[in-house]
Amino acid sequence: MDKKEANRLLQKTLEQFRQCSHKELQANMGNTHTFQVDGKSGIQYQIEIEVFWDDKIGQNIRVAGAIDDGGWQAFLPLSDSFIVRPDETNSAPSR
Repeated sequence: MDKKEANRLLQKTLEQFRQCSHKELQANMGNTHTFQVDGKSGIQYQIEIEVFWDDKIGQNIRVAGAIDDGGWQAFLPLSDSFIVRPDETNSAPSR
């Protein structure tokens, strides 16, 4: 897996979720969003995004994403997450 390429693709996908409001993210709770994307290198990646309460129901929402190429990296995928607060502010990535 090309980690730089995979990270770029993951960040691009997470950015789509960063644009969502707290209310929109609540509507995505409990769903695992899975995407197949092709890197410029020709590698096909799988991205999974999950949206869940970070601590208490009705408070902060965590959006977590993971990417792998289907090889052994699937056991330890590259991942990142961020938090959206009820006031609509985002936290920095939690790398």
